Amino acid sequence: MKKQHYFLLILAIATSQLRAQTKLDSVSVVITDSRAVKSTVIYLDGQRISQQTLDFIKPDDIQSFDVEKGGEQEKIYVKLKKDLNYKFLSMAEIASKHIRRKLEHPLFFVNEKLVTDSLFLLGEHLVRNIKVHTSETLPYYEDQKFDLVKIVTTVPTPIYIRGGIAAN
Repeated sequence: MKKQHYFLLILAIATSQLRAQTKLDSVSVVITDSRAVKSTVIYLDGQRISQQTLDFIKPDDIQSFDVEKGGEQEKIYVKLKKDLNYKFLSMAEIASKHIRRKLEHPLFFVNEKLVTDSLFLLGEHLVRNIKVHTSETLPYYEDQKFDLVKIVTTVPTPIYIRGGIAAN
């Protein structure tokens, strides 16, 4: 085999082993063997959260980070420093404060990224701006009934160029 073929084979094997990765400036949660762990549950100060929530926690705010392995679930416990007193809001709480009409499923975007996990929490201290758009105000969607909630945070959004991070 040619050298290129070996490189592609090694790359394919390495990427097939990687199941999920969330990168925080200096803290990473990486689950590498999908056969060994069936699911991962993450707790923030005792409350279950999504992996997407970790993107909005600064590594300097973390007091401890513990991993409990065993059984069918791997549990990750993240404990914030006690003096922070941050309040984390669910998307339902944000909707009840900012959406006047009560439709069943508003769409939430945080820093231009669609929120897809019902366990996603966002620190109230990180919210810079919230705008609600009704479907009637969006071109091509006038006959639909949904609300679009765009949340801008104080967390810098990385700029990607051709798949790599160019700047934060």
